Amino acid sequence: MVGGHNAIHAGYINPLDGKFYGSKYNASGTKVYIERKTLSDFDYADEEYPVTITASSGASVTLASTTNVAVGMTLGQSGNYAYITAVNTGTGVVTVADPVVWANGAATVYTPINMQFTLNPIDADDPTCVKQFSEASIVTLASTLANVRISFTNDMQATESLIPTISQPPGGPYGVGAYGTGAYGGAAAPGYLRTRMLIPKTVQKANWLSMTFTISQAFKRVRFSALQLVFRKISVRQK
Repeated sequence: MVGGHNAIHAGYINPLDGKFYGSKYNASGTKVYIERKTLSDFDYADEEYPVTITASSGASVTLASTTNVAVGMTLGQSGNYAYITAVNTGTGVVTVADPVVWANGAATVYTPINMQFTLNPIDADDPTCVKQFSEASIVTLASTLANVRISFTNDMQATESLIPTISQPPGGPYGVGAYGTGAYGGAAAPGYLRTRMLIPKTVQKANWLSMTFTISQAFKRVRFSALQLVFRKISVRQK
């Protein structure tokens, strides 16, 4: 189903399948949208467009046309899904985050639904004391924070400090692969995954800190388990 940023001109809920059907008219004609309702992760996508794969090698996939294809979409074919990180409209080559085996032929690109939530301000049980928040650790259950944006605000600064990309999918055992290309621990490490980050210096000093998470990837599931902040109390000097 289309997200809130799309204007639906007419629609109804089909009593036979319980899905919402909506129509939208523009200069190219009228489109009918049907709600995704599998009650699974595959409901979390917006508009989809057909594409044709003509060649592939590693993380590079060549499409017959890149019309309607953009960075941030997800390329899917026969149960394989990969996040698109770059689009070359001249050559028709798209780059994906996770190299998989593609077959030449029909495929689909999916538009993500932007999801955002903000945590309650974190004051370490003392909102009157000024602190320096230096480090954060986020524990997720069997899911990485790849393609999740995290921004910080505090009571002393209204603007956000943004960390655009936090982590990448697991990159294998320690010592395999270049440092910084992935999280060690195996390609399908079960259980919990800890992602550690430094808090931007511009928002470290505060009475309390707020964190906003923005997820913009089709079919993306992030299950948060715990959050840890490292801080120290600091004195306020006056002259």
